[in-house]
Amino acid sequence: MKAQAHLTQARLRALLEYDQTEGVFRWLVYYGGLTVGSAAGTMNTNGYMVIGIGGQKYRTHRLAWLYTHGVWPTDTIDHMDCDRTNNRISNLRAVPHCINMQNMRQATKANALGELGVYWSNKRKGYMASVSLNNKKKRRGPYKTQARASLAYIDMKRSLHVGCTL
Repeated sequence: MKAQAHLTQARLRALLEYDQTEGVFRWLVYYGGLTVGSAAGTMNTNGYMVIGIGGQKYRTHRLAWLYTHGVWPTDTIDHMDCDRTNNRISNLRAVPHCINMQNMRQATKANALGELGVYWSNKRKGYMASVSLNNKKKRRGPYKTQARASLAYIDMKRSLHVGCTL
């Protein structure tokens, strides 16, 4: 059984108050040296806010889901604006991992141009836009400018990816 299953909504609400509009938790009790009313949580090495309860660290966005909906999410909790510290409930949605991955907003380090979904094609002598869907690449181009290819990428992404929030 996962550690999260041991923490219930009732226990969470007894320890913490969650401000849905600010996306912030505050302690309702003196807990581990932290005073009542103080902000709960620290940032982990992956950029997510976490809160320690009973010797277990919980990602704050998952706690926000439990606090608001009364159940642990079975899907991935996606930050729609891609800001891992924005834990407002209006910014969170439960989606399958594949949908969450469609919400990327930054190119990976492997992308030489630093532009999401855009690459230079020597064969076509121009910039190409590329979106993956069901393990298949959809491409448009070539374009004379990286900016035009980026616009084409965004257009394709919005039409092909149901999880896109661009």
